[in-house]
Amino acid sequence: MADVAKLEPVDLREVWPNEAQDFTPWLAGNLDGLGGALGMDLELVQQEAAVGPFSVDILAEDSYGRQVVIENQLTKSDHNHLGQLLTYAADYNAGVIVWVASDFYDEHRHAIDWLNKRIGLEWEVYAVVVRVVKIQGCSECAYMFEVVARPDEFSRNHIANANPVTSERQERYKQFFLGVLDRLRNEHKLTNARKPSGYSEHFVGAKVRGVQYHIHFLRGGGAEVAVYLNSNSARNKRLFDALHIQQDNVESDFGQPLIWERLDQSIVSRISTRIPDRTITDEQSILDSTAAWMVDTTVRLSQTVIPTVQKVADEVDKEMAAAPDETFTHDEESEE
Repeated sequence: MADVAKLEPVDLREVWPNEAQDFTPWLAGNLDGLGGALGMDLELVQQEAAVGPFSVDILAEDSYGRQVVIENQLTKSDHNHLGQLLTYAADYNAGVIVWVASDFYDEHRHAIDWLNKRIGLEWEVYAVVVRVVKIQGCSECAYMFEVVARPDEFSRNHIANANPVTSERQERYKQFFLGVLDRLRNEHKLTNARKPSGYSEHFVGAKVRGVQYHIHFLRGGGAEVAVYLNSNSARNKRLFDALHIQQDNVESDFGQPLIWERLDQSIVSRISTRIPDRTITDEQSILDSTAAWMVDTTVRLSQTVIPTVQKVADEVDKEMAAAPDETFTHDEESEE
């Protein structure tokens, strides 16, 4: 008979004595393990990312370019961390929210389930238990992640399929953006994403913190590709304003005028280009033309505009790090 060893639980504090100094940096360096448990690829953006006077433990991005807010604790779930998660997710306009703890009260798991049922198909919330174990008699430890609350795919599929007309349209969007993603991934190496949503838009990470390509059909007809500034509001507005000063150079590099939208009432800002009279119900030849335009435009933006965005973003981040408590608004700038 095979001799099978017994696993012993290890107190998390024996491995990571301090949550902020030990556990958070370790988790930030092991996002591949957390991502594997969640079924997604995660890339670190920043530890202790600022949210006004507060900070989120870990800010990451997934392969779709969505902002991922991660809060961790070495203790059992509590109300404070739940409130922090929602605050930080709102500030960063997160598409994925991850709560890591040593264990979860049933009430908090139910809260995560409730959020996933109420926020539709575009956001995902996860509760993840972290454990450390070792083989009996051995000193070497291993970590384990267990997802104890996540979006209910059955419920989401039920919602998507409830209206046959909507479901058919979603399938058309899915197939369309599948082709766009395949070309961006295989021909241009601009994304690792493989799974499109069934909606009129898709986001692709631009490999600059808090910046995405927003590729979508416009309401009323038309198609658009935008450089989407999508971190927190203060950074987005600073970055937009710094880029807007260089509008002539940016548009010269791109080869045509662009649409500049600061969007003062929104968290995000955007720089875009459009073509008219395109819908998902067009005949196949026109859809092929639209897809080719979306791919070519995204590639052009990546080659001409994004290098400037990266340079300016680095400068903005240095300025904000040097004056973290400074409040910046468009009105204040105009009055100077």
